[in-house]
Amino acid sequence: MDYPKYFPKCPLCESTMRVVGEEMSELKKEGKISLDRIPASNRKLLPLMDLGRAALSFPVLQFYQDVCQNCGFEYTHTITNTKMTIDQLQVLMQQLMGIGSPQR
Repeated sequence: MDYPKYFPKCPLCESTMRVVGEEMSELKKEGKISLDRIPASNRKLLPLMDLGRAALSFPVLQFYQDVCQNCGFEYTHTITNTKMTIDQLQVLMQQLMGIGSPQR
């Protein structure tokens, strides 16, 4: 398969307006967020590896989700495929789960 894969429309109502996407668009215009950052309300990781074998790096599918501004449905809008090491994956998973984040 070729990556990245894009799904620009909500599968329920076909709107292209997404909550986090719209908010981040404004912040990108203001220079407060990197232009290459993918907006997402949720991000899931799927390591494609055999846990019984050691590997220096392996492919990881990343699913970026956002909420439709029109109907409120959360859906995957972008899928990427990247190579990561175990260390990189552990750090990223800790960030996504909020482990080690400062208390507010």
